[in-house]
Amino acid sequence: MPSPAAPGRYDSGLHARDGRGSRNRHRPSRRRRFLRTAAVLLLAGAGTYVWADTRLNQQVDLGTLSGRVPRGEGTNYLVVGSDSREGLSQQDRKELNTARPRGAVPTR
Repeated sequence: MPSPAAPGRYDSGLHARDGRGSRNRHRPSRRRRFLRTAAVLLLAGAGTYVWADTRLNQQVDLGTLSGRVPRGEGTNYLVVGSDSREGLSQQDRKELNTARPRGAVPTR
């Protein structure tokens, strides 16, 4: 008796579980697809990190760079400001999203 499979096919086309001619495959659940995608992204990120950590040159010799400023005393900057909220109206405080400073005593 000839096989019901098309020429060149090795299976009969019948699925072992349901006995029908269709494969009856269902899509994985949304949760399973999310977990697979997250796992692939995690593995790709970890692989990229390991590759970069092992392949890239981590030795930096700043002495060989030309155009660097010679060693010296350095420069210090003093930035002065105030965090006072005195004089702000209730509307200004609302627009600027400022709250009462911590430790401040509410005024009545």
